[in-house]
Amino acid sequence: LKRMAVFVSKYDHAFLEILWRQARNELPIIIPFIVSNHPDLKKAADHFGIPFHHIQVNQSTKAQAEAQILKLCENNVDGIILA
Repeated sequence: LKRMAVFVSKYDHAFLEILWRQARNELPIIIPFIVSNHPDLKKAADHFGIPFHHIQVNQSTKAQAEAQILKLCENNVDGIILA
């Protein structure tokens, strides 16, 4: 199975669809973690037992946030799903 990180903002419609389908084995992937620039969907990630990383991004922290995201992805994922 491919290891696909999920990147999400604060809207849950596509995000929950991905989690439901993966949980039902309709989407044959492993989701090693979720990254968001908002904390809103942490509870949903916790419900599905998937680590959630809230990484705030603004003009002054953009480079640091990008480095943090790259470090999470490095050697840990095959791809990224934008939800």
